[in-house]
Amino acid sequence: MSADLSFSGDNFDLTFSDNDIVLVGGGAEVSQNSAIRLQFIAGEQFDDTRVGVPWLTDMVSPQVSMVAKNQILRRTILSTPGARSLDSFSTAVDTVTGRPQTEFTGTTENNEFFGSQ
Repeated sequence: MSADLSFSGDNFDLTFSDNDIVLVGGGAEVSQNSAIRLQFIAGEQFDDTRVGVPWLTDMVSPQVSMVAKNQILRRTILSTPGARSLDSFSTAVDTVTGRPQTEFTGTTENNEFFGSQ
């Protein structure tokens, strides 16, 4: 069984409990890791430039359809280690900030649920 560090908030602060770092596993780990993967810009991770979403190319291009953009996001989520399937998926763009918003739920390889927004 794998485990990962637990992060809190949008700034990825480590989570502590009783002065010890908290670990997450199972569905919570897949939820956290898939949300982080959606925020990576493709090419940003120096040791594996294939990781991430092509935010600076495909995602901002008006020539790329919304269907294709949603497929990129779905593929990113499903490529998260431990993710097996997506049960629900929706995207929208905040009209005030211009930030994309994605909500999803899915099932892990161990039949646990994961999701994020």
